Formats: sequence, structure tokens, C-alpha cells
Amino acid sequence: MTQIAGILSDMDTLLFYFMNGGVRSDFLDVLMPYLTRVSNWRVAIGILWGALFFFSGKRGRVVAILLLIAIAVSDFVGARVIKRLIMRPRPCLTLQDVHLLVSCGQSSSLPSIHALNIFTGATVFSAFYGKWTRVLLFTIAALVAFSRVYVGVHYPSDVLAGAVIGIAWGMTVVWSCRLLSAQGIGPVLLSREENAA
Repeated sequence: MTQIAGILSDMDTLLFYFMNGGVRSDFLDVLMPYLTRVSNWRVAIGILWGALFFFSGKRGRVVAILLLIAIAVSDFVGARVIKRLIMRPRPCLTLQDVHLLVSCGQSSSLPSIHALNIFTGATVFSAFYGKWTRVLLFTIAALVAFSRVYVGVHYPSDVLAGAVIGIAWGMTVVWSCRLLSAQGIGPVLLSREENAA
């Protein structure tokens, strides 16, 4: 078991170096730090959330509230519980020759909270809207997740764990909402297929 863990760790490190330095370009050196900073997304997220809540009818209001709840929980559990249990050092603190483009940070590396939150949001949002919304949101989520490795602050397994947990949690939120809706406890919501028709 220890040998398997060591092999996986070595593969993670090799993949980190490839994603962090092997695919370097001047364009990505500008784009990835921009994508990875939450502050650069706040206005767009605020406009999107406001449009959902105020201008998209009951469905939009419900989805907006679900997004707030789902991401608040994922952020808290990821940062305050999982990170503190695992306590994995970030690659920029332990590896040599890291192509570091942003502040390294001192919190635990696993999971990536950026990946966890954005995949949670993408899962919840896309569950109630059409196929192309899902494609767009998960493409953005994948780019943000990749940016965390490219800028040098996370291992690939950190963002993979964040993505998997985020998708699982987002699906749990959606399933719970639809279960309550079907039982007449919560608001009635159409499936994304019915909504797209």
C-alpha cells in the first residue's frame, strides 16, 4: 500500500511539473493568473446571480438560493474541515523550481477550494438549464482548476479532488431539492430537458 501511495505521489508530482512548467507560454502566463483570482470574477458572478434572482422567475430565484447554500457549505467544509484534516503542504512550499505566478498561500493544499466551489456551482446551475449552459460552465470550471496547477499553488490531485467533491456535493443538493419538490415540500422545478423545450 505504501509503495502504491509513493507511485501515485510521484505521478502527481510529474504531472504537476508538466502542467506548471511543461506547457508554459507567455499567453498562459497572463491568462492563468487572471483566471485563478476570485476577485476578477466577482462582478460577473454578482451580475449573473442578480439576473437569476431578480429577472429569471421562480426557477431563477430557487437556483440562485441553491447556489448560495451549496457554495457556502462547500467552501466551509473544504477550507475548515477537509483541509485541516489532511494538512498537505502546497507544491510551491515543498518542491523546487516551481513556476509560481501568484502568492503561494499557507493553507493546506488538498482539496483546491477554487475547484471545489466552481464545480459545485457549475453542477447546481447546469442541472436546471440546457446542455450548452452545462458545456460552458464546466469548460470554465476546468480552466479555473487547471489554472491552480499552472500558477504553482496546487497539485493536479488537489484540483481533481476538489472537482469530484464539488460535483458530488452539487448533485446531492440538486437531488435533495428535487426530492423535496416531488414530495410537495419545496418549490416545483422542471428538469433541464423540460426547461429547454
